[in-house]
Amino acid sequence: MRAILFRLVVVLCCTAFVACTSLRPVVDRAATQDSSLPISKSTLAANDALTVTSRDGLKVQLHLVSVTADSIEGTQDSDRQPRSFRLVDVVKIERREFDGVKTAFLVVLIAAGVYAIVQAIGPAAVLSGG
Repeated sequence: MRAILFRLVVVLCCTAFVACTSLRPVVDRAATQDSSLPISKSTLAANDALTVTSRDGLKVQLHLVSVTADSIEGTQDSDRQPRSFRLVDVVKIERREFDGVKTAFLVVLIAAGVYAIVQAIGPAAVLSGG
């Protein structure tokens, strides 16, 4: 019974944490010290999950709708309202992407923790008769 419970918990933990993401900079005006903001249509695709940071420090999480020569448009994650930013007012654009290394590390860490707990509880459950 304990082996089945252990396997079930490990499988549930592994499937629950497969969506670890990281922010990857697409454009960072502060890092390049460049006044232009080169964004091509090949860099971003429709429905990309982005974090846009404006000159005034405002960070907005949105899903991309379109990119033009002078603006970026998307749907804000928090309230599903359309947002538009002029590219001259944007300091940084980051894309949320799946991170396989982070996901693998988290799954291994959780599995090891569950295994340690089951191993620690196992002898106590046998001694108590349960």
